[in-house]
Amino acid sequence: MTLEKAREDVIKNALVEIKRTQKLDRSDLTELLGEADHIHNKAVFDAINEVLKSRRPYGTNGEPMPW
Repeated sequence: MTLEKAREDVIKNALVEIKRTQKLDRSDLTELLGEADHIHNKAVFDAINEVLKSRRPYGTNGEPMPW
């Protein structure tokens, strides 16, 4: 099973559980999943950016001023 397939299965199961317990309509679910996906993507981006900052030649402070 690929990682993407596993992610899709988790999302489908979460949708079924949310529908069962919260009684939300489709537009509410779409908005909820869109927001959750945005938060997840931002967290991944921030984590990768943090690692890249630590690997840069001058670290997190950037290149020193020439004077």
